[in-house]
Formats: sequence, C-alpha cells, structure tokens
Amino acid sequence: MQTALSPQAAAWTPPDLLPQQRTAPALRPSRVAALVVILPFIFESFHYIYDVGPLYALSKAMPILLSPLAIYGLLRYRLPATGWFLAFGLYAILVTPFLSALNFGGTFAMALAAQTHALPVSYFFSFFVILWALAPTHRELTAAVRMLGIASVVILAVLWVTVPAAMYHLGDLSKLFVYDEERHYRIYMPLFFITVYVFLEYREFLQMRRPLNLLWIALSMVALIMFDKERAAIAGLFAMFLIVALTSQGRWPRRILVFGVAALIAIPIAYAVADAVGYFTTLPESGSLTERQLEFDIAQHALAQQPSGYFIGLGTVSPLSERTYEDIFGHDISLADIGWFGILYEYGGFGVALILMLIGQALAYYRRYLAYLRDPLLQAFQDQLWYTLLTSIIYDVMLAPGEWAASFALFVYVGRQVGIQAARAGALRR
Repeated sequence: MQTALSPQAAAWTPPDLLPQQRTAPALRPSRVAALVVILPFIFESFHYIYDVGPLYALSKAMPILLSPLAIYGLLRYRLPATGWFLAFGLYAILVTPFLSALNFGGTFAMALAAQTHALPVSYFFSFFVILWALAPTHRELTAAVRMLGIASVVILAVLWVTVPAAMYHLGDLSKLFVYDEERHYRIYMPLFFITVYVFLEYREFLQMRRPLNLLWIALSMVALIMFDKERAAIAGLFAMFLIVALTSQGRWPRRILVFGVAALIAIPIAYAVADAVGYFTTLPESGSLTERQLEFDIAQHALAQQPSGYFIGLGTVSPLSERTYEDIFGHDISLADIGWFGILYEYGGFGVALILMLIGQALAYYRRYLAYLRDPLLQAFQDQLWYTLLTSIIYDVMLAPGEWAASFALFVYVGRQVGIQAARAGALRR
C-alpha cells in the first residue's frame, strides 16, 4: 500500500506522479522507445566498451553531437546550478589542459583531448532539453528505466552462457570479456541501469511490501555476483540497502535491516562455497588492490614534489602524447583506479570541491523539491547518487560524469513538470 502523502504535498503532485492514481495516462510506445534508445548514451553505457565499435564511437561523439542542445539549454531554461557547471567546465577546459601541457609536455590542443572524459557533464543541459522536448510522463520514464535494467541483467546472463572462454582476455584486449587470476572469467558490463533498477525495486518493496520486488532484486544480485564480480560495486549495493532501510519511514526498517544483514552474510558465503575461486576470501591478497596502492603511492609522490598540485592539480597525460605515465614514472598508472585521489591529482582541491558541489546540488534539489513525493523512481536515482559517492573511494566519479549530471537534469525536469501541473490545478480551482 502506498504511503499517503500529506494534503499539502498531494496538492503539488501531478496525477501521473501518484502511483496509486487509477487515471494515469497510458504509455506511449514511441516515447518509451525513444527513451530506451537515448538513455544508454546519456548515461554512458557504451563509453568505454570498445568491443562494440560503432556504439562506442557514437558514445564518445555524443557530447559533441549534443553540444548545440547543451548551449540552447544553458541559454534558454535558466537551470539551477548553472554557475557551478560553467565554473567546472571552464576549469576543465582551460586550466587543467594548461597544467597538463606544462607538467607533461605537448601542446595545449593535445592536452585538451585528455579532457574528453569530462564532456558528458554537459548532459545536464542537453538531456534536460531532450526530456523537455519528448515530455515523457512518469510512467514512461519508469517503464524505460525498468526495461533497461531488466535487459541489462538478461544480457549479462545470456553473454555468460553463450560466450566461449576463448573470447575472454587478460589485459586490455577486451573491455567486456575479462579474465584475471583472482576472479577468473567475468563480464565487465556498465552497471548503471542494473543498480538503478535494483534501487527502484527496493524502494517499491519498502513502500508496497511486494515479495516479487525482492525476487527481482535477488536475481539481479546473483547475476552481479556470479557474472560481473565487481566486489566494490556489490559491497556498495549491500551497504546502500542497509542505509536506505535505516533511513526509510514506517515500521519496516528493522525488518529490512534483518533481511539486509542476512543477505550480506548468506550470499557471499553461498557463492564462496559454490565457487572454488575464493571470490571474497582472496580480497586481502588482491592483485588489483596492490596495483591501486602502487598507483596511489606514485600519484602521492608526484603531488609531494609539486605541492601546488594539491590546490590546482597537475593535469593528466594526453592520450595523443607520445609520452606515457610509464615513461614519466617508470610504471603505468590509471587515475580512475584511485578514486578521489586521482581526481585530486588531475584537478586539484579546487576541482574536487567543484565536483562535490555539483553532486551536492543535485541531492539538495531532490531533497528540496522532490523528496515529499516519495516516488520510487526518483528515490532510486537519488540512491544512485549516494551510491556513486559511497563507492567513489574506489571508483572515479569523473569516469562517467554523465550519470550524475543527467540524474540532476532528470530531477529538474520532473520538478518543473510538477510545478507546472500544480500551477494549472491551482488556476482551475480559482
């Protein structure tokens, strides 16, 4: 049963955003199909999967292709936090490339190429324009996200069953089918839609108490544990389950907490027994952990040599440069492997503060304008933002900035739709 909203909150809620509303508009297949096509590019599902060449190339080009929409959105709609987005954009485009060229050699244009990974931040503007033009309803947004989440889980399972062992590679020959000595065969799929889908099911379960939601969560988690095997991502999901349970309203949090603790204990043990690889027991001896520690030490030493880097950053080596980190430090490093310290290395404390401010602005917007709706879809995207911060000790939030920038755009779109429909309802009452 849906938790009842206060009369004041209900008055500001468009009918389509009330899950219990019987007269919600029908789904428009064309809108849902458009969202299913667009969302994977906006949320960078193919941005690093070079195994699927055309989709990978299109994902890389998408920020440039959508730049006219981003400029239009910037100039036309007066979106919140515009000043913060502009500040970060100018810093990433002007200051950081200059520091890169100064510290690692090469031209400014070559150094600018290293900032292509930051371009999806512009999706805050371009995705808002797309949503405003498509005008999807709440049901259509939910349907698209659910379809993408289920499809991601199904594709993960199908690939695991059908792809032969010869397709898996040690090293960088494949970004999708990976083999390593600790976890053996695994499929490195983008997890955004799976995690959002899991949070959506979890939030619906907390509100409506349907056991079927738990079944979908369990199936998704089994797929992640058995096929994807990203330990930090899976641990982060369990942690979010507990956090959401503890902070949710009503009498159910204690029961959900018991469920979460039981799952946290039972699932890893069951998998460790079923799989002789020692999926969790090898973590203290993890080669990836050792590699991250080495990369952290190298970056820390470099910053110690140039203390100003703690404030403004050192930039990064351009992919177009003939010099590599291995040439400079004697060992190759990936800044994305060391989380916030990698961002500190590249952008400095000033850049870190700007990024945290942008994500914080998204969370603040949700709390101020949307939290009262207690809608599972919006809650799932909010949970995803907190999940991003929770796992950012390991994962670089700038590896796929389109995820949190587009989530912010979604919040603003829904917030403005709510305001417009509430204003219309008020005008009708008068």
